[in-house]
Amino acid sequence: MEPNKKQTAVEWFIEELFKKIDYTQVPQKLIDQAKEMEEEQHKETFKQSRQAKIFEKDMPPVWESFEQYYNETYKGGK
Repeated sequence: MEPNKKQTAVEWFIEELFKKIDYTQVPQKLIDQAKEMEEEQHKETFKQSRQAKIFEKDMPPVWESFEQYYNETYKGGK
């Protein structure tokens, strides 16, 4: 995992699962779909928190968009 990247729950689960079974038995499409679903959940939470102005109570938002937040937090990029 990259130094500044956080691990999502799905990524953790996949790593743990692969310790128990042969990873070639799990279709990549299924893994990708789970990661996409989790990202959509994060996106909805981010959207709702912005609407509730949670980030703006004490300080201005750190991220301009969900994509920026998610990429920096979970994909290790900017």
